[in-house]
Amino acid sequence: MSERSSSAYLRIKLSGTSWTKEKEIGHGCFGKVFQGRLEDGTPIAAKQVKLEASSMDQMHSLAERVAKELAILESVTGSHKNIVRYYGFSISVRSKSIYFLMQHIEGPTLDSYVKSMAVAMSENEIRVITRQLLSALVFVHAKGIVHKDVKPDNVLIRSSDNVVKLIDFGIAGICGHKRDSIGPIAYSAPEITDESLPQSTKCDSFSLGLTVYFMATKSHPLLNDGAEALMLALMPMMLAIKMRSQEPLPDMDSSKFSSALCSFYKRSTHKHPSNRSSCSELLFKSEFMTGVRENTQDRSCAIQ
Repeated sequence: MSERSSSAYLRIKLSGTSWTKEKEIGHGCFGKVFQGRLEDGTPIAAKQVKLEASSMDQMHSLAERVAKELAILESVTGSHKNIVRYYGFSISVRSKSIYFLMQHIEGPTLDSYVKSMAVAMSENEIRVITRQLLSALVFVHAKGIVHKDVKPDNVLIRSSDNVVKLIDFGIAGICGHKRDSIGPIAYSAPEITDESLPQSTKCDSFSLGLTVYFMATKSHPLLNDGAEALMLALMPMMLAIKMRSQEPLPDMDSSKFSSALCSFYKRSTHKHPSNRSSCSELLFKSEFMTGVRENTQDRSCAIQ
């Protein structure tokens, strides 16, 4: 184990003395989120993830794995404005949980922001947000890191300046959790749950494409309406089978959206990764990304 990994691993032994819990500020699929502070006073968000471990040996094995993964994340997440910074983690033996310590961002998730809107998001606002997400993904892909869990709940919009922050880099997978709930499955590329398909950074392209669809429609292409949509929403494994099938996802409505947006969505959500555009191609070679205004304070992007 490297010196950096060893340092991260030592924080496990501190079991919470490296940060102070202040209050609960949210919850997710695998645990709660707390506001807290590091020993030097730095404000943080601490994301709790319950460990899939039945023995102390398994907990230590998972802890070592997390230490190695977090050492990599810590080295890159402070280097891009659209990626939340990780400070490390601590472990609670009593609750069989790991707390991921990260930069505290005041602002809503993309999921809650979109759902709170009275009208659909404008295409310009979608472009501004998508460009920031693509910039972050291209950056981490160049470092050999794949997010594997891009979805509206894992995107924060900082209220002070509307800067987008990508969070939760495969945290559930690091801790041994399976994707057996509706949230992760709905945005996962087919190759994440189908081992016969090759895995690459393009799994993030697929998830991003579905996130773009959500921003444009406030829905999911397979969960729009009707009896089948209701069944898929209630039965995650049926949704996983549908996502893995060779049947293409429904197209965006070309009468409501520009050809550039429809093309972006189609390029990013091909079922087979060999036919899917990479994040780099989507950022630099897609028509939808041309003409993006860099000013995130544009009135169409204001968060009330």
